[in-house]
Formats: sequence, structure tokens, C-alpha cells
Amino acid sequence: MDGAGQALQWLYGSDLQSPTGEERGMLMPFDQFPFYDGHRLAEQGYVYVPKVCEEGASCALTVALHGCDMSAEQIGETFVRESGLNAWAAANRIVVLYPQVEPSLPNPKACWDWWGYDESSWQRDPLYDSRQGRQVQAIKAMVDHLSGLAPAG
Repeated sequence: MDGAGQALQWLYGSDLQSPTGEERGMLMPFDQFPFYDGHRLAEQGYVYVPKVCEEGASCALTVALHGCDMSAEQIGETFVRESGLNAWAAANRIVVLYPQVEPSLPNPKACWDWWGYDESSWQRDPLYDSRQGRQVQAIKAMVDHLSGLAPAG
């Protein structure tokens, strides 16, 4: 089963080109600190940039969130290198953003905040699962930066 291919075809349509193995690109770490202020993200995230995108071609952007127990701190670069997304991205001019969460006392499995560990779930109107959530805002800032809509930080 090709989960990466199925997911990207669901997002972009079935006209995507299958990877041939000839595609090239670069997986690069980046400093996540300019995009958040203590929102329990790891210091470093990753971005995969196909060579054609690096050379100036117009490219789409996909955000890939790791699962619980799958942050780079826990499994190294396995998810960002071996998910299958990079080969599909290179074949189809798609940049892939891999933001990272770090394990912490309230979140030992390094899950994305879907239950309110980073923002008080006891608040009357918690924002963690909305567009105003701090992690969501950090990811949006990364997307805006990669899209050329905003500088880092």
C-alpha cells in the first residue's frame, strides 16, 4: 500500500505523476523558534524541497504532521525521510513542510495538541483545536513564510 501516494492523490487529484526514482530534492532542517513562543514545538523542523522548486518552478505546499511517538526526537529522521511523501513531492512539484513537536511532561508522546495540553483545556473557550490555537498559528506562520507571504518571526 502506498499511503503517501493515496493521501496526495486525495488532496491533489488522481492526475499526479507516480515517482520514478529519478526525482531529486533536498530535505533541510530549519529553526522553528521564529514561528512560535513556547508552544511545545521542537527547536527544529524539516522541509523537503524538490530540485525543480529550488530552481524557481512554481510549486504546491503540503504540511505533513507526524503522529504521536513519531517526532524526530523520538525516531530520528525516519518519518521525514521514509514516509514516501518526498518521492511523490519531487515527481509533482510539491514542497513538504514537516513541523515537529517535542515530548514534554504534559505530552510525553509528542502528539500534536488535539486535547489541550498546550493551552488550558479548562478555559471557557479553549483555542487549541481552532485556527486561533497556538500550534496552528505557528504552522500557519511557517506556511506563510514558505509561501513568501511573511518573513520568519
